[in-house]
Amino acid sequence: MKKKLFLGLKEFNYIKEKDKDFFKKVLDLKDIDLFLVIGKYKEDVDFKEFESFIKIENIFTISKKYLDSLTEMDKNIKTEKYEKDKNNYYDEYYKIFFFKEECLFSQADILYLGHDIWTDGYYLSNFTSVDFVLFKDILTNNNNQNVPEIKDLYLIDLSLSQIEEHLFSDKQYNYLPLNNYVKKELYSQIFGKELFNSNLKIGNILKSDKDAHKKD
Repeated sequence: MKKKLFLGLKEFNYIKEKDKDFFKKVLDLKDIDLFLVIGKYKEDVDFKEFESFIKIENIFTISKKYLDSLTEMDKNIKTEKYEKDKNNYYDEYYKIFFFKEECLFSQADILYLGHDIWTDGYYLSNFTSVDFVLFKDILTNNNNQNVPEIKDLYLIDLSLSQIEEHLFSDKQYNYLPLNNYVKKELYSQIFGKELFNSNLKIGNILKSDKDAHKKD
């Protein structure tokens, strides 16, 4: 069974700028397929930009099914953002829906190459069973550059050997440190820094869908 390597638009642009040959190296491998999940509307995507690097049929864009799943409030918020800046509009949360509701591949065979500890890390590990690694060079914290040190964050360089190691090893992924960090951040935002810095046990108050996700 072939392994499935997924990435988003920011990761694609990063790889293209740093090492165009990377895509050819992946395509030449017989045991890995490469896919792109883009949080943009199909009509706003220039597929010619990707055809030299990724098979067009392996590119997924915002679907009607995703839009139909949104609440009216979410639709209005996203529509307003889109109309303000169509060229730069990007929905980071589409990939979560894609992996939960639309992806037909076994999630055990998927590795997502990401950059953000929230949208690519926390949300994927809590709401899907897709494992992820994050590129060190473009690492962000909710799209900000101030990234804290978090144990077991699974950071990589742009290295095919490192990616293969994650794809084909029996590595046990431990997302508990990341989940704990996010819980503390959310608690701090909700209740304020003063209460956050007290001796309250955060984990007893806020609980995620999964405390940690590990491969079987």
